[in-house]
Amino acid sequence: TDISHSEPPNECDGYPYSFIKEKPENEINFYLPTTTNRNEKDKHHLACSLITSSSSSSSSPKRFFSKRKKNKLDLTQEQQQKIKKIHVKLCEIDTTKSVIILCHGFASWRNQMLISNLAASLSLSKDMNCHTLRFDFTGNGHSSGQWKFGNYENEYMDLCYIYNFVTCTLKCDVQCIIGHSQGSCAIMRHAATIAMTSKEEEVGAENKEEGKLDLPLYVNLSGRCVKCDDFNPQTHWLTKNKCAELSTTGKFSMGKRGEREMIITTQDIERKNKFNMLEYLPNIKAKVLTIHGDKDSAVPPSNAKSFDGFISDHRYKFVSGADHNYNGLLFIDNIVSIISLFINGNI
Repeated sequence: TDISHSEPPNECDGYPYSFIKEKPENEINFYLPTTTNRNEKDKHHLACSLITSSSSSSSSPKRFFSKRKKNKLDLTQEQQQKIKKIHVKLCEIDTTKSVIILCHGFASWRNQMLISNLAASLSLSKDMNCHTLRFDFTGNGHSSGQWKFGNYENEYMDLCYIYNFVTCTLKCDVQCIIGHSQGSCAIMRHAATIAMTSKEEEVGAENKEEGKLDLPLYVNLSGRCVKCDDFNPQTHWLTKNKCAELSTTGKFSMGKRGEREMIITTQDIERKNKFNMLEYLPNIKAKVLTIHGDKDSAVPPSNAKSFDGFISDHRYKFVSGADHNYNGLLFIDNIVSIISLFINGNI
């Protein structure tokens, strides 16, 4: 199906009802193609929602991008045509304002209550003055592809593509990248990778001030410090019947999200247990903040402190009374306040 000029719906079959308390008037929903290959079978797309900042202020948070201001109409005609093919309204966004990217968690999507309301609230914040962009990982929500368990590699690649789209196509700076739960795995790896890219660009630049790349900030919402062999199906959320099915057939179904069936195989579990964040956490040079609810029953609150010994510039904040998904909308204002303080250099 050709979706190049269509918009992903606000609802998605198989997912909880989408609800944004302060519904943004300036939201742009679009499909982002992730390949230039013209072969129909190779086409892939990510469903995205970008909320443009409603703040009239022209200033960004004081710590960021002071030497790289751009004009709103700083796009070439060719670049504008490329963007128009995705969504005509993307050409109208103010590129002097930076972007906050949000990544959802396990088997979730961009309009999960926490992610969508956090994106809306951040875009309204006068302290931020930023656009927000959230998207569905491959195989989730309205993005194409098959859902896979422990799909860390593809989710990291999705984030890289979104980041490059913002910085290279839209010509906006990325202020901060936020990942909830499993989404934190993608943002942590991105933080480690971009640190190495930044160092290479600085070394290769004739003018060191111009070559220096400002690193985004990273916010880990309730994400686990994932290590090798962390997952044992028999001690996690699998029933005895599911474990028996896995043992005899090599796979089992978690159920369906719309028309997608979520199949977990022994190969998926083996791949998940080979994933080790400790391999790249020490490479992170950016500032990282972990926010964790002290009533989280999915990922123990003590896990928030686990990153301290591996990330050189890491700090954490606990939200009193909050569960893994921050109790719906109950703590949105708290989280926005903490992120605002972090971005403005006060945490």
